[in-house]
Amino acid sequence: MTPPDIEGVWTVVSARDLSLRRYGALTFQFDQGTLYGKSPCRGFRSDYRIEGDNVIITRPDLSGGLCDGATMEAEEAFARLIAESEFARMDDSGDLVLFGLGSEAMRIRRK
Repeated sequence: MTPPDIEGVWTVVSARDLSLRRYGALTFQFDQGTLYGKSPCRGFRSDYRIEGDNVIITRPDLSGGLCDGATMEAEEAFARLIAESEFARMDDSGDLVLFGLGSEAMRIRRK
């Protein structure tokens, strides 16, 4: 995998143990080693690097503001899934799949 393979905007399709419907479009935007995104409540920023066929993402930093209790819980769970991801790999369909704790944690699709 090369950096151009993942550059651009991706939409979260699924996240382990989270129902995403009520939060609108959750996104990842890969941009030359920096990852920007929208989580259930706020934006986030992280760094990433490519190692062979894997993408390694660092723990996300969430930006300002507070949300209601249930949304904050979803936000924390979403950030934890990213932080616990050991690597991400493109599957045969073109989705980027984040793996953590021995299984699929999150699936994102190019927008």
